[in-house]
Amino acid sequence: MKSDRDIIDRIIKSLGENSVNVERITEKIKKKYKKNSKMIYRDLLKIFTNLDFNADEANEHWNKILEQKALLSKRLKRDVGLRVAMLDYFIHKNKMLKNPKIIEIEIFDKLSTSVITDELTHLYNKRFFTETLYRETLRAKRYNLDLSVLMLDIDDFKRCNDKFGHLFGDRVLAQIADILEKNIRKVDYVCRYGGEEFAIIFPETPGSGALAVAERVRKMIQTTKFVVEDIKAEISLTISGGISSFGIDDDTPEGLVKKSDIALYQAKNDGKNRVYLFYEEKRKFFRIDARCEVTYHILTEAEYEKSETRNISGGGILFECDELIPIGSLIEISIKIPGTRRKIKAIGKTTRLEEKTLNKYEVGVIFTKIDPLDQSNIIKYVSHIHEKVNK
Repeated sequence: MKSDRDIIDRIIKSLGENSVNVERITEKIKKKYKKNSKMIYRDLLKIFTNLDFNADEANEHWNKILEQKALLSKRLKRDVGLRVAMLDYFIHKNKMLKNPKIIEIEIFDKLSTSVITDELTHLYNKRFFTETLYRETLRAKRYNLDLSVLMLDIDDFKRCNDKFGHLFGDRVLAQIADILEKNIRKVDYVCRYGGEEFAIIFPETPGSGALAVAERVRKMIQTTKFVVEDIKAEISLTISGGISSFGIDDDTPEGLVKKSDIALYQAKNDGKNRVYLFYEEKRKFFRIDARCEVTYHILTEAEYEKSETRNISGGGILFECDELIPIGSLIEISIKIPGTRRKIKAIGKTTRLEEKTLNKYEVGVIFTKIDPLDQSNIIKYVSHIHEKVNK
């Protein structure tokens, strides 16, 4: 495995040695994973004790285990292994283990790995995904963090399997799994969700960040040649995806998966080989014709572009531009309401795209993040114009 699992594997391997420089390993974890190093301790304690702790509790127990190791080593005048210190700590110090069992580290590691990993791709499996998403959702809620979920599906995979055989299909799955692993951060979780579907959890990441990674992966897979060894041929494949964001689209693990699936279905329905952010337009406001100066920024791009609104409401805007902005894109918007000095800033998702003339597009955007005061100012402006028009 990669990321967290790499570190865990190294520690588990070290635990089988006669002498372990635990402090050095601990410092490496902290340096590499920074804020997320506590998550390693939680996973390790789960593996060795089958006890569940949150990140802070796990970090506290881990430090006390190291203290216990130092104390026992001093008293016995020999180095005491981490496993012995851990056992003594949980049996005699806080008495959380009542009936401990001894098991060979290598055997236990193989058993624990098989429970959470997919045999073919060596990615985390659906069970691990479900448990981790639940945990990350709680963490995002507690600390007001961003969190995004990406669901990916290989386009026309069944037809590929039927034509070239399941062995070729297995090689494709393993190859795509490798591409995914090489293009995510150490703190992200990539899983085989089932069949030809993959899922990635992006902790502390907004939808725009997940979209940037998804687009990079999509383009890489599109240009990859998959070799059919039996007939000495190469074929191309594509992948489609859907992204949902915690706090914007949903705040439950089940809801995030469902919204990502909806976005994935939309991507498939619109022609495949694309990734969409989830969107759900809800018309709750008046919409009026208006000419407001708009500056927008596609969050996966580097430069700002200027445009002008066609109409506006408290829930979103419709504006013209000379750039094709894909449906589902996340954009940053700055709007200047006529007669005011204040520029209203918001984040929105594109829900409509229509080509009006050559290289001129109408783009509909719903607001996903907007200051309540800014939204109130828009509603007042819209209501004022609406009243004037209908007098």
